[in-house]
Amino acid sequence: MRFLCQVLEIRAMRRVYLPLDYITSCEDAFSNDGGDKNKNTRLAGALYQVINNDLTKTQKSYIILYYKYKMKPKQIAERYNVNPSTVSRTIARAKKNIFRLLKYI
Repeated sequence: MRFLCQVLEIRAMRRVYLPLDYITSCEDAFSNDGGDKNKNTRLAGALYQVINNDLTKTQKSYIILYYKYKMKPKQIAERYNVNPSTVSRTIARAKKNIFRLLKYI
């Protein structure tokens, strides 16, 4: 199973790895409550919402290529005809936005 490489830091300083396929399948995540499984489902649903609604189109495409398809920044840069450092900075900004928006979940 493909895992989301980025580690989500929870308020209790625990680290949770969520499979990207699991995240993209959590459309009804906010209707669940209670339990660790539901907490992970809620977190996955929130991450799904942030990626789809709050990132720019470029950030979203770079994040998906980087984490889901395991492409390196150099490969993504060649695909989009940009500098690899641009890809790295865009991914870093996307992760910063994701952390900021998921800080209190």
